[in-house]
Amino acid sequence: MEANYKTRHFKGKMINKPSLLIIDNDLRFSVSLSLRLEDEMNVVTAMNGKEGLAAVYARSFSLIVLDLNLPDMSGLEVLAKVREKRPDEKVLIVTSKSCHEWAMRSADLRVLGYLEKPIDNKELAERIKKIIGNAHVSFLQALWKHEYEAIAGSISDTVKRAMDYIHNHYHRDFSRD
Repeated sequence: MEANYKTRHFKGKMINKPSLLIIDNDLRFSVSLSLRLEDEMNVVTAMNGKEGLAAVYARSFSLIVLDLNLPDMSGLEVLAKVREKRPDEKVLIVTSKSCHEWAMRSADLRVLGYLEKPIDNKELAERIKKIIGNAHVSFLQALWKHEYEAIAGSISDTVKRAMDYIHNHYHRDFSRD
């Protein structure tokens, strides 16, 4: 059976592929990162703050990669507005401007990291996959717990122990080593 990379299914529920929003006016950076990640997640790009906020207001993302140097408003203004609309959205800051003050101000707004350009896109893509992967595992664990609790009263102790084992270990790599 061929894997469907657009969606996954769990107990009849469709689970969408993780999503990434890149808000950056550097077209080369955005396109390069998008191409590197498009097979594993839904990638949306915005060239300025207004476009980025429109995307955030329309839907939630697994992660937002946000440049602080945007043509129409500062990235910190965008971040503050993101926090108003979606306070728990995960944000990773990237910028070509080296400024300790900006890093400190962005930390106050709960970002996952502050990276200075130039950034190796391969390394950045791996970091993004790790951040989103951890968030996706947490989501699946919560979904599993909800489904498990719904059926827990009607299954045997042996099946419960097997389900608990799978729940506690499914995110680990399986190998024969």
